Amino acid sequence: MFPCKKILCPTDFSESSAKAIRAAFTLAEKVGAELTLVHVADALPMNRHLSGRVCKNAEKDIVTNVPFDVSEYMEKRKADALRKLWKEVGNFEKGSVKSSILVVEGNAVSEILNVATEMNADLILMAESGESKGRHPFLRTVTQGVAQCAPISVMIFR
Repeated sequence: MFPCKKILCPTDFSESSAKAIRAAFTLAEKVGAELTLVHVADALPMNRHLSGRVCKNAEKDIVTNVPFDVSEYMEKRKADALRKLWKEVGNFEKGSVKSSILVVEGNAVSEILNVATEMNADLILMAESGESKGRHPFLRTVTQGVAQCAPISVMIFR
């Protein structure tokens, strides 16, 4: 097997991703690699501050003047993702595996590739499908995008 010292395992918190995390911990333990779990929070494609929101009503949509702070919303999403990642680590962590977690914001494919480059990962191990499982067949999944564009080996876990 090729030298593998750093493994990156992206997750969307789906059942498939949980299985990939288990496999990543097992592999990391066997080869003595460090493991980083990463979750990418999709960036919202809108202004950072919205002046109103739409409230659903049985009769009609009502726009209220309640401010919605997208930055605050994204920070809460990232904090929630960190809690979930710590739980994942607790569920699968083996004593001899050095592991870390990371939550980033942006396009999933781009950010996974950026993290892999920044950490000098030797391998990306990820689930074949996650939350995007039911996508239209002509749309590229995150896994396909990473596998096609990664400059390092990608192991796709089924």
